[in-house]
Amino acid sequence: MSWRHHRGLRWGIVATAAALVVWTVFSLVLTVLNSEPGFLRMSKWCAGDQPRSYYCGQVEGFVKGPLILALGLAVFLFWRYVPVRRWYDRHALRNLRMVLPTAEYDSRASRVVGRDELCELMVQRLRDEQRRRPLLLVGGIGTGKTATLVRLAEMLLASDVVPVGIDLRTVTDPAKLNFHQLALEQFQTTIDSQLHAAGEADKVWRRLWLENRIVVLADGLEEVLADSGQPADRDSMLREAVRGAVRERLPLVIASRPDDPLRGLDALLLQLEPLSTGAALEYVQARSHRSDAGQQWDRITELVKAADVADSPFYLRVISQLHEVDRLERVGPTDQGRSALRWWLLEEWWAAIVAGDLYEDYGMPQTERADAMEVLSALACIGLRDNRLSVRTTDLVSGDGVKDAGRRWILAELRARLHKLSADNPQDLGLAETSGEELNLVVKRQDGVRFQSGVVQAYLGSRYLTAALRDNGFLQQAFTENHGPGRELLAALTLYTRSAGAFERLDGRRTSPVAQGTLLRLRNALRLTVGPSASARDTRTTRDRSIALVHRLCAAATGTRNRTRALELFAAALEMDAASGHSAHQKLADAILGAWPNYQGDGSVTDRPLEDAKVALVHRYGDAARQLRDRPSASTGSWKRPPTPQYRQLFQMMAHETSYLPRLTAARQIASGGSAAVRALRNLLDQPPEAADTQGRERLEELRTWLAAPLFLFADAAHAPGEPDWQGVARDTLRRWVDRLASDFREGARVYEITLAQGFRMAANCRTYPAHRSVLIEEAEKALRHSRFWYSHLVLIQALTLLALPRDPSEALRERGHGSDPRGLVGFWTSIAGGGLRAPQPGSGTAHPLVLEVADLCVEALIDRHPERHCWLDEREIVSRIGSVSPQPGVRRHQASWLPPWHGWAVLEPRAQRLLADVMLLLNLADRGRDNDQRARRLTRASRAELPPCLTIDRTALRVNLSRRQAHDVQPGATCIDDCPFRLCPLPPKGDELPYQMDEAFCAHQIDLVGRSLRSPGRADWQAVNRQDLRTFWREMSERMAPAWRK
Repeated sequence: MSWRHHRGLRWGIVATAAALVVWTVFSLVLTVLNSEPGFLRMSKWCAGDQPRSYYCGQVEGFVKGPLILALGLAVFLFWRYVPVRRWYDRHALRNLRMVLPTAEYDSRASRVVGRDELCELMVQRLRDEQRRRPLLLVGGIGTGKTATLVRLAEMLLASDVVPVGIDLRTVTDPAKLNFHQLALEQFQTTIDSQLHAAGEADKVWRRLWLENRIVVLADGLEEVLADSGQPADRDSMLREAVRGAVRERLPLVIASRPDDPLRGLDALLLQLEPLSTGAALEYVQARSHRSDAGQQWDRITELVKAADVADSPFYLRVISQLHEVDRLERVGPTDQGRSALRWWLLEEWWAAIVAGDLYEDYGMPQTERADAMEVLSALACIGLRDNRLSVRTTDLVSGDGVKDAGRRWILAELRARLHKLSADNPQDLGLAETSGEELNLVVKRQDGVRFQSGVVQAYLGSRYLTAALRDNGFLQQAFTENHGPGRELLAALTLYTRSAGAFERLDGRRTSPVAQGTLLRLRNALRLTVGPSASARDTRTTRDRSIALVHRLCAAATGTRNRTRALELFAAALEMDAASGHSAHQKLADAILGAWPNYQGDGSVTDRPLEDAKVALVHRYGDAARQLRDRPSASTGSWKRPPTPQYRQLFQMMAHETSYLPRLTAARQIASGGSAAVRALRNLLDQPPEAADTQGRERLEELRTWLAAPLFLFADAAHAPGEPDWQGVARDTLRRWVDRLASDFREGARVYEITLAQGFRMAANCRTYPAHRSVLIEEAEKALRHSRFWYSHLVLIQALTLLALPRDPSEALRERGHGSDPRGLVGFWTSIAGGGLRAPQPGSGTAHPLVLEVADLCVEALIDRHPERHCWLDEREIVSRIGSVSPQPGVRRHQASWLPPWHGWAVLEPRAQRLLADVMLLLNLADRGRDNDQRARRLTRASRAELPPCLTIDRTALRVNLSRRQAHDVQPGATCIDDCPFRLCPLPPKGDELPYQMDEAFCAHQIDLVGRSLRSPGRADWQAVNRQDLRTFWREMSERMAPAWRK
């Protein structure tokens, strides 16, 4: 990736200085020789009569000053600037903390894979100083934000750019919240040892700025001004600081957790997506130095997938470290849910650190290691209460103005667990904190520590929750102050519910110090003799306390006005309930269903944190339902009915859901329920949905057609005696939809035709090979024959391509027989598209340019076995993600789907990216309307074998910058050229969300694809638009939601 440097000024200075030096040397030589060459007699020219001698003096006086100035600047460049630059680059590669203060000391721990596509996109957006904006990198706890910034810094250094990192967590004075000034101060501090005089740092900085060689990397936005008492206008200060960076055109990348102030920041939002499973496995493989890594590869793959740790590089590091010290086999089974497996991973990681297997180069006895970890755990628990990663030592031990809220119980527990250190000795606590920094767990500060990762704080703090929860004030303060409860506390509570009483056994105050009477001693002795074991009692205590916590989280979620926080509370409650026996599954499902209408936004980019929280909640809902489905049935003899997966409530929630991605995620989670989902929805799959309004009914209708194909694929043929054949029920439902498609010629059929095709593509993406998969292929081909809309043909051809791929991605193309002629197979599909039962026959099939382009890409996918480069799973989903994949066949073999959820547009080849952009443009023109009737009418006008002129000839008809006021007088087709048969233009006006929302980064990347060279394939075959006009169009699309002053 080339960076746009401003080298002209530097080379001009060097050339001018060189001219002065050459002229001076030439003059010295002539002085010694006392003669002049015949071709250059300057002394005679300037020694002549007036006015020549006068003007020679004037020229000499005018030129002498700039030449001397250029010489001085050149001396500065080669004597100070270049050496300082080289020193910075050389040391930055060795010590990444010099570049990014928040990076970890262990350089190996900062390495990350699967983020190159994201970092390349950030470099693209930063290199153009005329149009760049601050980039906002958003990710949850443990998702690798800092590691991604480190990788970006490495790429910038390779491009001869100077990255300067700042730690926003240290900014406590609102007056100092200036990104430019903070970066300058950090840069001056870094290079101070290489300077000879005051002011040189400022000169080097200005030179780098003029040459466009500076990028500022800011980490920890969510904790900025954390120690300033959280001023009421903190959000406004953050927004003003970012606006200042925009005005200065400062190349700035900010890393933050999802936070409310992000909604109004004038920055390009980039979501830090979960790593693909393949990239996660590559991460573990890259960090491994063992020669027998292949022998445990299946075990590593099982842990990565079962623990769902692709969204957290920290867990991947734990797996890698445990693999290095041969401790992976000690981790518990993988069939108890992701939270249980994460708990076992962290427990083994703790044991490896204490035993000295990890960080063995730090010579420290096991007792002192254990004591240091206990001190850090107590501090972490205090941080969970206060919703902060940075914790002061005085917050634990005592001090003026320190609230108790569980502190005394935590401190008492710490005293009971320490072996050598003393909890009342400040020097011992400081030693433990320093040891924690050497173990790469915290950053030591003058008054306390800051935890390197939220996952570390959550796990360590969970070890003292047994003590902290003895004080009701602990949760009261955690839930009501400091914008709590924080995400770390929710993660800690989830780990606590999976501990199975382990924390109860760590309780150092189990025996009462008060003398017991005779009867009390006899009762305790009898309980120990005939009652349950101590381990069973501990497990029961944890379970009872967990159930109470679930109900408290449910109550807090329904009572808070913060919609994102409410969704996070519900998600944690679902995961904790699954760990404690699903006793509140029905209650939680009903509560979420009742509150779901309150969690709706307008679908805009600013609602991205809310939408992500909804998607995460739907995932946790699906996980809990599957765990309940797979739980072995036990006859307890109780009068209570055993809980069942509440797929019906999840289905009904989507009637209120206005955002597309949560509905799509819900369809996938319901479909993965298989027979249990069919059982729960048996009377909803065939009957028209019931909802309070028309839009709700249309959303449920969309969900029903989505589910038809994947539910059949996941349904199990086995069923309990006396129950219906749920697979047969799902098969009959699918066939009824396909048969209806063959006989329904109304305009409205195109609406459900589209969603039915998308359901086939959803099912085809799953690498599941049951016996009835052939039936799915047969129904998909039948649907292709009877579908009439070009987009349905496109989607079904992609679905059939995924269904035709072999199980093994590395399998070579056959020489003869079935599967040996991909072009012939795809040609057969295009020949039957829309042709009915008699196809193929002369004149049948599709001639739509976009469908034919997709067909060519599908041929390439069948040949190279890399569908992720040529196909996509859902247009609206892939455009919202940058994505990452693994090219290694050995890694791809373990993936559960061909196109995983983390598949993004950057993974596609450029040809597919151009196609995707125009597909979405045409869908934005055709697939919109207040209801399905309006949608059907527009879809009918777009159901033609050619493309509209606004895509092929002149894109000004789309009127990207049309305002709402202007749109009142514009009817459909009013901006089309006179002979356009589509009559679909213009696009929806600014301020209205596009039906198929196109991400700003995606649109900006289309400008790069157009290119500037005539030799670059910057346009597709159907695009006859002028290159400059095409670049202008995509620039306007990328700035569609931007204010006029920024344009």
